[in-house]
This record gives sequence, structure tokens and C-alpha cells, in this order.
Amino acid sequence: MKISKDQRVEQLYRQYSTKLFKMCDKYVGYDRRYSDLIEDCIQETFFALANELDALNDHPSIEGWLVVACQHRLWNALKDDRKRRNHTDCSVDPTADSIPLSVASDIDQWIDDETAIYEKERILSLLNEHQQAVFLQYTDGCHKVEEIAEETGMSKSAVKSVMARIRKKIKKSGILFDN
Repeated sequence: MKISKDQRVEQLYRQYSTKLFKMCDKYVGYDRRYSDLIEDCIQETFFALANELDALNDHPSIEGWLVVACQHRLWNALKDDRKRRNHTDCSVDPTADSIPLSVASDIDQWIDDETAIYEKERILSLLNEHQQAVFLQYTDGCHKVEEIAEETGMSKSAVKSVMARIRKKIKKSGILFDN
């Protein structure tokens, strides 16, 4: 029996929404102030999925697409929130308890540079699930093998092997060397 588009989106939501929430929650440092923002980003991601589902039928990794789409929505929402906080924290209520988020972040480079975001999407589309996990940890600021191993639950040697495979795939694809 063929399932409808809405049923497929609902099935994918049940399958991946918790994982997306955990990923986003980790990114914001498990700060409960962002729970609603995270849920909004996840909901927007699944609305986009519903609109693009026909085009994504042949996509090699729906999970990868969801992760990247949700990350972009979260980054943009956090950027907007940071602008709002910086503006209100500095001009409206200087005695507020909340501290503006740091502007200097490794990820800000990805947020501000749309070419880099496009390149990251292209790289993620080349990678399998384990490679995506390692790559995302690396781009989220974990630059030590030990940190990535701890975050992904992999051994250090496995992380080194995966990183070598990632580098090889990126080099072979020519993504970072396109003009």
C-alpha cells in the first residue's frame, strides 16, 4: 500500500525530530531559553521537507538533508536572536541578566559566508552517516581527535580513519578547489 506524502513526512518526523532536537540543543549549549526556537526550526525544516519531498525522493540521505536544513534554520534564528539581544541588552535594559551571545564563533564564518554554507552542503552530500557526524563535530569547533571521539562515541583511531576518508573524498571531488 502506497503511503501519502503527509504520512511520509509524519513518519520522517517521528524518526528524526528527536535527533534534530538533540543536535540543536547541543549546539546552543543545552540552554533551555532556546527550546522554543529549536522547536520552531525543526518545524520549519519539516515544512520545507513537505514542500520538497517529491524532489528529494532520489536524495542519497534524507537524514543528511534534514540535518543541514535544520542547522541553517537554527544558525539564522540564532543570528537574528543575537542581533535582537545585542540591541536590547545594550540599549533598552543594560541591567538585564542575559548576556549577549559571543560574536566570535567558529560557526559565524559558516553563517556569514553563503559560499561556505553551500560548500558544506556539497561536502555533507558526499559523506555517509558516520563521516557526517565527524565532519559536523569538526565544523562545530571540535578540532581535537579526542573531542570528536568523545562526542561521537567512536574510538580515536576510528575518528582518524574517518577524517582521512573525508579529506580524501573532499580532495577527490575538488569541492574546495573549484573556481
